[in-house]
Amino acid sequence: MNMTADTQQTVEAVRKLAVQHAHRVPEAAAIAELGQIRVRFFELAAYIEIALPPSRERALVQTKLDEARMWACNAATLGEPVREPLDADGVLLELMPTAPVTPSDVEG
Repeated sequence: MNMTADTQQTVEAVRKLAVQHAHRVPEAAAIAELGQIRVRFFELAAYIEIALPPSRERALVQTKLDEARMWACNAATLGEPVREPLDADGVLLELMPTAPVTPSDVEG
């Protein structure tokens, strides 16, 4: 298959996305770290719930804390091994389309 530079860049971008979206199961050290992250976020969320009056702003703070906790937990597992089947090139098999995706598929 003869690929143009743009096609090769797209293929590489899709490969990176496949690994980025992989499920990672944390090892023992990461599990302990995740527990500490969750405890600290819970402590702050509980303090905010008690200290601030009910309002849209408080609800937004809680939402953003939940998002920040999610990202912190995600960061804690970045170095963990991928626990899904990979092909020979390291691409997640179940995330890759079975047929080539063309621009007309997306424009559809």
